[in-house]
Amino acid sequence: MFAIILIFFCKDITENALSLFQCVNVGDSEFQENRLIHEYGIDCSNSEYRFWVYVLAYPLLFFFSFSLPIFYLGYLIKLFWQKKDSKIKY
Repeated sequence: MFAIILIFFCKDITENALSLFQCVNVGDSEFQENRLIHEYGIDCSNSEYRFWVYVLAYPLLFFFSFSLPIFYLGYLIKLFWQKKDSKIKY
């Protein structure tokens, strides 16, 4: 049951993790700042922002976008081959 809930939330978690990388330049040509597009109070060139990207965004992307779907695909392939082998034995 927990695995099904993880799959349902995988898209939303991936989308939110990717939104942490969306920065935009604001200001005029003399004074430009690189700000997060969803929260202009966060400076993307700040070391605290980079810390949270490395601690939060990269692990979420790795786990929910890559590892979890590959794990489930491997599990489904394993189930498929087990079911196929069990049909041959009868």
